[in-house]
Amino acid sequence: MSSFAIALVLPLLTSASSGSERFLAAESIPVASTATLPATTTDPAWSALPTTSVPLSPQLAVTLNDKAANAQRTQTPKEARLRAAASQTHLALLLEWDDQTETRFSGDSTSSGDAAAVQMPASFGPGKRLPYIGMGDADSHVVVHMVRAQGEKPSQVARRHAVAAGFGSLTPAPMPWMKTALSYDRTQKTWRAMFVRPIVVAEHSVDAGLVPVAVAVWDGDKQQRGGNKALSGWRYLRLPARALNDAYVAELAWGYGDGEGGNAVAGQQMAQAICLSCHRINGQGYGAPDAAPDLSSVGVVSSYGYLRDSIINPSLVLVPNLNPNRHQARGAPRDPHGAYMNAPLGTFAVTGPDGKPQSTMPSFAAMPLPQVQDLVAYLKTLGVPPSQSASLSSPASPTPPTSPSPSSTIASTHAPEQP
Repeated sequence: MSSFAIALVLPLLTSASSGSERFLAAESIPVASTATLPATTTDPAWSALPTTSVPLSPQLAVTLNDKAANAQRTQTPKEARLRAAASQTHLALLLEWDDQTETRFSGDSTSSGDAAAVQMPASFGPGKRLPYIGMGDADSHVVVHMVRAQGEKPSQVARRHAVAAGFGSLTPAPMPWMKTALSYDRTQKTWRAMFVRPIVVAEHSVDAGLVPVAVAVWDGDKQQRGGNKALSGWRYLRLPARALNDAYVAELAWGYGDGEGGNAVAGQQMAQAICLSCHRINGQGYGAPDAAPDLSSVGVVSSYGYLRDSIINPSLVLVPNLNPNRHQARGAPRDPHGAYMNAPLGTFAVTGPDGKPQSTMPSFAAMPLPQVQDLVAYLKTLGVPPSQSASLSSPASPTPPTSPSPSSTIASTHAPEQP
């Protein structure tokens, strides 16, 4: 393994770590520097790399017109494992996740297959907000690379490269420079997906000290397909031999600085009085399903900054609308052809008076910042296993709340959107 000598770039912490340093320690993924990248998913060289555990959440903002699939959508892996290496010219990622069944897509309309994807923002850097985690949004696109098991032979894999701007917008794009592979270890019951790309190409460069990345996996045995999947929040590849942009790190690190944390217990009380009016948390809520995005695992896929912005300015990052034909307004008059009109459920954005899309949720910009921080601290615990919630709820407020229960008094207002 002499040809695979590695050097790691790890965040350094001091006894008086800044918010940026805390953020890097919690959210960045070390990328090993090497002259020769691993060649296959089973290359022994991968074992020399550090493994980063990446929590996964069901994509609860998506429901399908498939009761059997929807009934299983919360039964997803709790984590994936990510390894990364870079040569002078290329970046390689290995994504691993456990799956007790090897399910391969057969090609018919009712079939599902095990799959994995990696997404990165189409552009990123200081002053550019991150895309909506669910395949981007209209104002901030993502580049997506997907591999799926299909056919009868283990070597058969479907590959897809695309750009996206939200649910249902996946648009194939030629990206011959991305190399992918997928394999299943029947002894360990583990999938491995490999993604190898140049660091610099004309269409999409990732030549930066910190590169946002998110991953997703599909469990075909549970009929997962399309938006019905398990996904991570944004994490950050720390590429070697590249300086960090301090301004960009500071933008991403909100919530990790002194005085930026909140009290999750107080935030839970606020969520019960406000959020449950429209949203659902662990099956509880007073609005109809799909009236607003489900918040049950919003803490896994959202950053502190995203949750803050969703409270103060919910139109900044819009949760894209799903298929409007999923719900019918049975109590409203039918159209001239006798068809039921579409119900507003699942419509998270509408056209505003200025002709631009805006969130159906009102702004809470007048909410005092300490209360915003408390609510963010609580939302950040949702979906996080109890063993991890103490460290993830808020850097400055580690006490996790209890399980939510409905409040006897519910304010008739909306609450933050789920990414």
